[in-house]
Amino acid sequence: MKAILTILIMASSIVLATEGETTKKLSPSISGGKEVVFSHNPKTNSLTAALALENGQRMILPVQCDPEGGEPSLSDSYSVKLPDGSEALIITCSYHLDHSGLGITGVQYTSFVLAETSNSLERKENLEGLISGYEGTTEEGAREHFFYNTKELATQKLKDGDVDSPALIHRVLLSRLVDHDYEAITSYASDDNIRTTITRTPISKADATSYNDIGFALAEVGELDLALRVLRNVEILLLIALCSC
Repeated sequence: MKAILTILIMASSIVLATEGETTKKLSPSISGGKEVVFSHNPKTNSLTAALALENGQRMILPVQCDPEGGEPSLSDSYSVKLPDGSEALIITCSYHLDHSGLGITGVQYTSFVLAETSNSLERKENLEGLISGYEGTTEEGAREHFFYNTKELATQKLKDGDVDSPALIHRVLLSRLVDHDYEAITSYASDDNIRTTITRTPISKADATSYNDIGFALAEVGELDLALRVLRNVEILLLIALCSC
């Protein structure tokens, strides 16, 4: 089993520090730090993180990515503004799982949300579950999907909370449609909250394009009845707008 640490960050440049460490530039800065330093502990085979401050000191972060049968490695990261207005650093550990004998093959995503306080970065565990999940096959032979594994999607999910907004639904469906992942689209659209949201009449003409795309994506995967409901509501909105002119 091979573990890969993914850190979702706005800058992709990597600077090697001392042996056993990897430093990533962080833009914008957060809590006076412009770099995150990741250290590999050979004894525990885990990765820890610290924020490199402008005064040369380091702020140890409450992050530890333990091995899932393999050595974690660094990929990417980003900072984001949370709904309450505070800045946060997002760190996501992604582990490639391969238990073919059990039928489990996929990627596990475990995210850390570190919100800025007056003098530190503190975990927001209530938000971490929003952008953590599993994509792959299960022991029962089914397939699970994780829809928020990019910076753009995770940022919007943190903003929306438990129920995805039309904007996020639009992004999720189009990202899967590009990959021809019809099974994922069908699974996503089967969620009751998603169906309730997309079958409402769009609230503005600006939303009409997004809803029209959503209807198209659903039609492409054979969800014809649901697609028709979505597109009819778009038509109703446009007719109302036309009559108001």
